Amino acid sequence: MYVPIGIANCFELINEKYGHNILVRGRLSCCGQYSFHIKYLGDLKANIFGHYSIFHKHDDAVIMSAKCIKCGKIIRVFNSYTDGYDNCVDKSQPLISSKQLNDFSCPACFANCYSLEISYEYLSKEELEEDGIEQYENAFTWIWVSLRCVICEKIFKNLIDMETA
Repeated sequence: MYVPIGIANCFELINEKYGHNILVRGRLSCCGQYSFHIKYLGDLKANIFGHYSIFHKHDDAVIMSAKCIKCGKIIRVFNSYTDGYDNCVDKSQPLISSKQLNDFSCPACFANCYSLEISYEYLSKEELEEDGIEQYENAFTWIWVSLRCVICEKIFKNLIDMETA
C-alpha cells in the first residue's frame, strides 16, 4: 500500500486514485478513535482569509506529531528532514532538529484535540524502483495534512502542504 511504513498501522485509507501519479488519502486513527493532541515545528502563519499553514522556519524542518488522547502513543506524522522522496534518494545521514515542538492550539476555541486527514502523492512503484528506491512506501513526492478541531469543528485545510521531491 502507498503509505509510509512508520504510519501505515495508524492510517485508515479513504481512497486511492491511480493516474500519472498515485494519490492516497486517509485519516489517522489509534485505539479505535480519531482524536489527537498535535505538536509541530515550523513557522505557523495565517493569511488574510484565516487560512493557516506551517512553513520552514529559516533552515529548520517542518515536523508534526500526533499524540493519541486515549493511550498516549505518539505518531510522527511528518518530518521534512527524514520523510519523503528526497530523503529516500539521498542516503546521507538525516538532519535532526533539536528544537522543542509547539502545541497546536485552535485559535477559535483554544483546544488541542484534532482529527487528521493526510494525503500523499507518489510516482508509480516501477518509477521509484528505477530511481533506486527500495522502500517505495516512504518515497511520497507531496504531502498534505489537514486538521479538524474535535471541539469546535474548525477545519485547517492543508496545514502542511509540502513537496518532498
